[in-house]
Amino acid sequence: MVIFNVGFSDFDLLRNESHCPMCYSTIKGIMPGFNNCIWRIDFRKTNGIVSRLKWKKAGDEYTTYDEAQAGTADFTRLIMHAKQLSDTREQTIVSEGKEMKTTEDIIGEIGTIFKTYRFEPIYPQRW
Repeated sequence: MVIFNVGFSDFDLLRNESHCPMCYSTIKGIMPGFNNCIWRIDFRKTNGIVSRLKWKKAGDEYTTYDEAQAGTADFTRLIMHAKQLSDTREQTIVSEGKEMKTTEDIIGEIGTIFKTYRFEPIYPQRW
């Protein structure tokens, strides 16, 4: 068994490559595992339905998930998201003329399975 460490990022199981950390050969991922992070999986089933698992916390053990139970066994796209447990967001709140800084843990959106892009037409400038 080879474990490829993706790190804290988004990983598309079908589009991103995995490499053996010893010989750097390309390997095929078969089961995602998570450790000391918060994680979520977005997937599109073969019938076209897009689903998103809720954020889960993985502790100091190697955590996997059951594809059949999660409903991700037959998919055409599968993206795994992982964030550090310590990720926080600072926010400044102004109330009655006073500024207060707060820090809260982020367990929110870090990406979606499909991104929408809007392209603006480029017209030649006329002087």
